[in-house]
Amino acid sequence: MRVNAHIQAIGTAVPPWRYDQLELATSLATILGVPRSSRILAELARNTAIASRYSVLPDFSPTCQEPLLYGQEAPTTATRNRIYEQLAAPLAARAASATLASAKISACEVTHLITVSCTGFSAPGIDVGLIHSLKLAPHVQRFHLGFMGCFAGLPALHLASQIVIAQPGAVVLVVCCELCSLHFQPTNERNNLLSASIFADGAGAALVSADPTGPFRLGTHGSILIPDSTGAMAWQVGDTGFIMGLSREVPRLISDGLRTRLAAADGPLFTTPEALIWAVHPGGAAILEACATGLSLPTTALANSYRVLRDYGNLSSATILFVLKELLADNRTGPGCALAFGPGLTANWLTFHR
Repeated sequence: MRVNAHIQAIGTAVPPWRYDQLELATSLATILGVPRSSRILAELARNTAIASRYSVLPDFSPTCQEPLLYGQEAPTTATRNRIYEQLAAPLAARAASATLASAKISACEVTHLITVSCTGFSAPGIDVGLIHSLKLAPHVQRFHLGFMGCFAGLPALHLASQIVIAQPGAVVLVVCCELCSLHFQPTNERNNLLSASIFADGAGAALVSADPTGPFRLGTHGSILIPDSTGAMAWQVGDTGFIMGLSREVPRLISDGLRTRLAAADGPLFTTPEALIWAVHPGGAAILEACATGLSLPTTALANSYRVLRDYGNLSSATILFVLKELLADNRTGPGCALAFGPGLTANWLTFHR
């Protein structure tokens, strides 16, 4: 008898500092040392479909007297990473704790831990921090997916499902935590201004096991590289933080890539996309529009993704868990697909049944 993997619960967490998107544009222009770009940042903010974002930093508040990071000129990568080491694990623990509480699972029952992050490095990392703070078993098996970008939450869920299928008694905790606001760059380059206008901080977690009562049964996983797009989305380590590269062509490449490649990549599954429940990573308003176009869907089919984008912005790998959590309040049942994009340019998906 085949064993299926099910998401039992999803938990999310955001930092305490919530910023209005339009007010944040004004602060960014001053804090990043690019006051001449204030008009561009304000225009970008109005067109992002984002109302608010969260950060671990108080720096963007007009009343902040002691900024953690942006009080100095061009903070180094080491300085930014030290803040990541201090603040990432506690935020990840909040999301994980909420997940365990929702699933009514004790920490000692977790057999495997998968952590995901692309916004900082440390060893020991957030996995060890979670073992200590959650009181997971010291022999819990650990895996870390690092520096993969926005789509990494989906291969993490797939890895969890494969562990459960191979070991039906496994209880796998997946935790994605991203502190994107640590890497805003003090330049007038369009890539920097766009990244600073959409990315934010947050953590999401999911518990995966063979218990069939879970709300999502996980299915097949797939990935494709969109042709002629290698340099369209990039994420590099620089001397003053991680540098995000976003080409203006990304929405078009996604739209064309979905239209021509997705159906061929997974046979009949995507021949009727309108019949699926969609959980699309809201990388930005233009990306969601490109997905709707490429899949021949009305934008209403991506309503959950638009709500997450509006309320939180782009949380990199953690965002897809926020979207899946939104679906928990949706009464629709049937087959679905989670879809996200990342450097490569990569389209990554994971099917599910609600």
